[in-house]
Amino acid sequence: MARYRAGIIGSGGWASAYGRSLRDSDLIELAAVAGGRRVAKFGETFGVRIEESPAALCAARDLDLVIIATPHARHAEQAIMAARGGKHVLVEKPMATSVRDCDRMIRAAEKNRVKLMVAHSRRRFPLVQQAKELVEGGELGEILMLRATFCHDARGIYGKPESNHWLTDPEVALGFLLGYGCHQLDMIWWLIGSRVETVFARFAPYWTEHKLENCGQMMMLFENGCHATFWELTSQPDRLNEWPPFPNMQESNEIVGSEGLMELRPYERLSVRRQDGWELLRELPPREADPVQVFLREEVEALMRAAEADTDPPVTGEQGKHTVAICLAAYESSRTGRAVQI
Repeated sequence: MARYRAGIIGSGGWASAYGRSLRDSDLIELAAVAGGRRVAKFGETFGVRIEESPAALCAARDLDLVIIATPHARHAEQAIMAARGGKHVLVEKPMATSVRDCDRMIRAAEKNRVKLMVAHSRRRFPLVQQAKELVEGGELGEILMLRATFCHDARGIYGKPESNHWLTDPEVALGFLLGYGCHQLDMIWWLIGSRVETVFARFAPYWTEHKLENCGQMMMLFENGCHATFWELTSQPDRLNEWPPFPNMQESNEIVGSEGLMELRPYERLSVRRQDGWELLRELPPREADPVQVFLREEVEALMRAAEADTDPPVTGEQGKHTVAICLAAYESSRTGRAVQI
């Protein structure tokens, strides 16, 4: 029998992914849902009660934690409501749309003595975890620089001016970098083991009439002296039909260390270069490389184990805030043409 009962705010596709994943948990039982156009269907599908509002869910006395799977701009208020209701909080990435809101969420969790965790799931990919172990074990020596490429097909969202997807609403989403690129940016600074201190960037809405960026590039300087480039490409000219724009391009990370090199493709393979050349350490099919149903369950369970032990969860509010700060610094740099310090 599950020891903890969870409520979820949001009833869209990602909320449903949480619902499916928690069916396999012996620790967590999903008990309630609130919010979203599909809330009735969600309640029926997963056999959970429907609360009349997110506020009612956060106030429910039989719940131990709240999962927030709603559009970005709603995260802060909903997380604060949940904390005030005495619930531990797992909030989907990005943590919020401003650093100020991140601080408000952190203070609310501290004041109400609950745990706040941000769902930066890329850290749970098997190949990413193995890469982190190798870096921390000194396999590459001192990390000197990194080049990251992120190629995600978002043409269905940003490619058509008539699209009314919430991700195209600047008041709700801010941009693709914050909504999706935050996955990679969190992974990068976590892998390197150092926070970002300076960002220089240029982003724009290429090949579309939407105002929000869909492509761009940034350079980051880290507190430990490392530097990295990040290239985001999520669209292409309409006349080009096949995706991706360049062959074999989805996501790659090339890491240069003082003692060796590493190529990390989170959805495919992990390789290192030692004295005698390149060695393929591990290769996985996409479903094993990106085990959605597994890592969503693990995230929720990790939050409650941290609550049991009164320790920090795997991704703290402060860490989630830093990733938001990187994204916002990139937008500011793109607007002003200047490097931005965090």
